[in-house]
Amino acid sequence: GFCLWPTRTTDYCIRNTPYKNGEGDVVGELSQACKKYGLKFGVYLSPWDRHQASYGSHYYLKLYQRQLKELLSNYGELFEVWFDGANGGDGWYGGAEESRTIDRRNYYNFPRIFEIVDSLQPNATLFGDGGPGCRWVGNENGFAGETCWSTIPSNTVYPGFKDYKQLQFGWEDGDQWTPAECDVSIRPGWFYHEKEDSKVKTVEDLCNLYYKSVGHNATMLLNFPVDKDGLIHPIDSANAVNFHRKIRQELSVNLLKGITPKVDSQQ
Repeated sequence: GFCLWPTRTTDYCIRNTPYKNGEGDVVGELSQACKKYGLKFGVYLSPWDRHQASYGSHYYLKLYQRQLKELLSNYGELFEVWFDGANGGDGWYGGAEESRTIDRRNYYNFPRIFEIVDSLQPNATLFGDGGPGCRWVGNENGFAGETCWSTIPSNTVYPGFKDYKQLQFGWEDGDQWTPAECDVSIRPGWFYHEKEDSKVKTVEDLCNLYYKSVGHNATMLLNFPVDKDGLIHPIDSANAVNFHRKIRQELSVNLLKGITPKVDSQQ
């Protein structure tokens, strides 16, 4: 629930930290850095808020939509807007310190959320369990099924979808084009821990994940947790650079160049 931008929806944000004397905006700084270095920029706003006392009520939905509109309106063009399938659980909830559950299919009103995104960022890809732009692959290990269809049944898959393991395969007869995105961290977890410096995925590990994601008709989303200095750790960075070099080398020859495809009725 902690906001890394100076939102006006809650005090639980970067405005009330020592960072730049309360004038900092990590989202804004990252957006500017992406522009400077020619990278596309996206945002991730989890619908689950373990801090807000109103979580689980209709009041929270208004607050969440206001936060989303801030992100969509103040940081330039977005390439992707990312929603996870978090559907409640243990939290602080304004001091209640309890576990809360919701109607995972209907509570967040995702059709309305998607309308907001489409109205403010019409070119952004929408990520969620069921897309609609691209979908979760059903695991956080970075691989797709050996057969991974880009189609899913419309109006069936939603954030928090219980049969999530099917997402790694897709549906051959699906009527909605929603390719898979394979999220995985370069470290054992999503955040930085010094004790895991020796457990960073190697070049060989990353190449294997590339072939099991991109090579299986999906995209690869590799997480880099920032360290205590706010930087990508040198080990992570070096492994990623060498991974890129190795993939470029291994895929430098077009094996289909000069071949004329033929179509017949045999399977």
